[in-house]
Amino acid sequence: MKLTRREFILLAALLVIGLVFGGYQFVYQPIQARIATLQAEKDSVTNQKDLALAEISTLKNYTDRRDKAVAAIATTSTDFLPGLPLASILLYINDTVAANGLQPSTYLVSPASAIQVITTADPNGSIHYPIADLAQQYRDYKASTGGATPTPAPASGTTQADPTRQVGLLSVKLSMVGSYAQCKDFIDRVNGLKRTIVVTRISYVPSGTDTTIDRQFNFEIDLDFYGIDKILPQTDDTFTWNRPDSTGKPYPFVS
Repeated sequence: MKLTRREFILLAALLVIGLVFGGYQFVYQPIQARIATLQAEKDSVTNQKDLALAEISTLKNYTDRRDKAVAAIATTSTDFLPGLPLASILLYINDTVAANGLQPSTYLVSPASAIQVITTADPNGSIHYPIADLAQQYRDYKASTGGATPTPAPASGTTQADPTRQVGLLSVKLSMVGSYAQCKDFIDRVNGLKRTIVVTRISYVPSGTDTTIDRQFNFEIDLDFYGIDKILPQTDDTFTWNRPDSTGKPYPFVS
């Protein structure tokens, strides 16, 4: 059958319409839907990227603040003893007393005790800072990231840390005989250490009837030694036992 020109034109128009409709329905729309899906995924990834960058920036900020705080704590805590080694403390006292000619009669040591450190946050409450716990948590964190060595075990003869303790206190009462100048020299030597050793009491009475400038006194002095668990491991050479081993034991007070 021969198509007329008019029929051919109508058939061609119908074919074009079919192609346009089919292209729109089966090509253009799926492409647009895919584009919309990809754009949504791009926006999601961009948001995740922005969030990750913000978290990285925040983490770096917190890391910098943490490192500065740890450095400040390490500096501030330098004056505190890293522990309360009884033998070393008594050795230090004995050597310091002997250095200026004082004559000791008795040393009375009280059992080590704990002092709670409380920082007031607001009028309605307080924040407690457990130094020992914070120190251990920080060391554990650094160890988990490969940035620190494990916490060393306390040396034999030292006062071991109580995990509930925040600041350790060891009190020593001294009784000795000497001149005012000798006692002042003793106090100056203790003060010159720049450690957290507090003279809480001094009492004295004349010994005999001598009234010269070198007259002798019976002195009683109370000293408080403070120690904390350090965030960064520190040693204190002044309070490290350095006497030769003549008893077969690292410390003479170890049974």
